[in-house]
Amino acid sequence: MGTQNLIMQCRTVLLLIHELHLRGYQRLRGIPAMEPSGKYWRCAIAPVSLVSVHHGARLVADVRKDPRIATYTSRDQNRYFQWTDIYPYASPKELAILFVERFPEVAEAGRGSDWPYAGWYMEMLRLTHPDLFPYAVAKGKVPCTYLPTASPAEHRRKVRIALPPPGEALTRRESLPGVRESLFPSLHRVPLSAMRRLAG
Repeated sequence: MGTQNLIMQCRTVLLLIHELHLRGYQRLRGIPAMEPSGKYWRCAIAPVSLVSVHHGARLVADVRKDPRIATYTSRDQNRYFQWTDIYPYASPKELAILFVERFPEVAEAGRGSDWPYAGWYMEMLRLTHPDLFPYAVAKGKVPCTYLPTASPAEHRRKVRIALPPPGEALTRRESLPGVRESLFPSLHRVPLSAMRRLAG
């Protein structure tokens, strides 16, 4: 697989997500990662409801097999999402149309506006043009304060990408505040002895 073909195919996937945003699916996010071997780049497309509140480019750990996630890997080259019946040089616009048709559950979960993320995404496309690819997960340690980049092009200077806005998902070990706590947020902080003194 030639380097230029690899760059074009991975870039097409990034641009596909931008096309989905233009079509009203701004709540879809790209979740970029390096495969454990370090040889292939992959990008999951998932709704913000599955993206961690602690890191805007990572899924929470307990949703990996959720049907609202579609994943491309550069291992598949131009067989995007393992589709074998499409034109090998399909444009991002053409792929966006097919994506909505073939992944209706993913698309529907990502329908709606998310201008902070869509704006961040356009800036990321600019910073990584033409042959850099961000990643948030890899076999080695990946920083939690920015997205590093990789490139198959030789001698390409890497850049650091600011993190996207946080997602909306909590892990199962975490929980949102209960109704009582959200209505009376200070009650649980008052010691019992102080409450007894107030009661007389």
